[in-house]
Amino acid sequence: MDNAIAEGKCVPFIVVMNNGMIRYPGCNLSLRDMAFEDNLLGSNIPFIESEYRVYTDKYHRAIAGLSMGAYASNDIAMGHPELFAYVAAFTGCMYHGGVPQENYVRPWERVMLEDHGEMVKKEYRVFFQLATTMEDYIDYVYEDNRICRENGVADMPGYRFIVHDQDETKWTSWRMGLYEYIKMLFREEHAYEKREYMEKYVNTSKNR
Repeated sequence: MDNAIAEGKCVPFIVVMNNGMIRYPGCNLSLRDMAFEDNLLGSNIPFIESEYRVYTDKYHRAIAGLSMGAYASNDIAMGHPELFAYVAAFTGCMYHGGVPQENYVRPWERVMLEDHGEMVKKEYRVFFQLATTMEDYIDYVYEDNRICRENGVADMPGYRFIVHDQDETKWTSWRMGLYEYIKMLFREEHAYEKREYMEKYVNTSKNR
């Protein structure tokens, strides 16, 4: 992030890293309930907006996750298109073999199959998917891409689907994916203000 900001390759923004393993009392850790989502939306976002000088509209808010966090990012964003305009999943996918999860209904089928991706195309500026062929569920990742192509999501200017070959581990793919993702964020709103700030920041950094 520091290098990308200093080089002018992304705009400055706040990174908030949450504990995606929280569960409500009595819920098995192997199952997902609504605890993380409720905490993120009901506590974390309001806290950031009350404590920091940030824009509060969806076009200045992004979500991303890796592995289990990728599933959560997809689900939360698809369930709340009014809150996020940028979504990324690193080595995680929407499709999961068609196996329902106990006590939880994932929203991707309604969003991508019943609605044919219309919400995604209308509400998201970036929909980013990344994996490596070393991924355990690489067939599911390719199925995600097929679903996106079939429903026109892959035609979005902000759609990215990247699969690294076997020479890249999940860890290195995550790092490269994050670097590509952050360069796509928050590029349209308040362009002049951001450009002015970036020039000031970069010039200041060079003088240190």
